[in-house]
Amino acid sequence: MQEVHDGTTSRWNALDVHSRIERINPLLRGWAGYFSQGPVDGIYRLIDQYVARRLRIWLMRKRGKRGTGYRQYSDQYLYDYLGLIRLLSFTRDCSNAKV
Repeated sequence: MQEVHDGTTSRWNALDVHSRIERINPLLRGWAGYFSQGPVDGIYRLIDQYVARRLRIWLMRKRGKRGTGYRQYSDQYLYDYLGLIRLLSFTRDCSNAKV
């Protein structure tokens, strides 16, 4: 989570959104591969919420606005349009994960 936090600080405001997503997605994919055994739904949900929140805040600050960005950037925008990976979808696709 610290890497996601560091990757969504104001230091990266000059970069475009897709380059940040390309940096975050391999982290999420790696976590999903490493922690795929056992009851992971709760943890994946927390990580998904944290990543989406950090990304929304980063997008708002990038635009020079304050706030959390929940109204401006919906889940559909983050996951479908920008291509952010949702960890909860990994548990549904993985037959050996205990849900």
